[in-house]
Amino acid sequence: MNFNRRDTLILAAAASALSLCGVATANAAEGDMVDVAKLMAPAGDHVDHVQGSETAPVTVIEYASPTCPHCATFSNDVLPSFVEAYVDTGKVKLIVRPFVRNVLDAAVFMLAEAAGPTNYHNVLSTYFKTQ
Repeated sequence: MNFNRRDTLILAAAASALSLCGVATANAAEGDMVDVAKLMAPAGDHVDHVQGSETAPVTVIEYASPTCPHCATFSNDVLPSFVEAYVDTGKVKLIVRPFVRNVLDAAVFMLAEAAGPTNYHNVLSTYFKTQ
């Protein structure tokens, strides 16, 4: 899409009007602290599926969507070497949480849950490989 001068001026005016109305980005005040327990708690009735040592010094939370091509690329190309280098060595605890964007995502996560905790990650990785 190409913007001409008129479109650019209209967008600039709209952005200025929104900023004057109080619509702005959220900024944290200096010194604000994030409640780590609240951040780590899963939302809703979901149970976290954890890979790696519970005592690992670093926790990585991955929000995955089975129908997302970027998530599939990460799962197929990056995740295996990441798990081998960091999770299997006890340096990182990996938590995979569902990011449901549509009905198919919900169905894949229900199938993964039904497969049990030992096969949960296998179901997700198989879906990503065959996406």
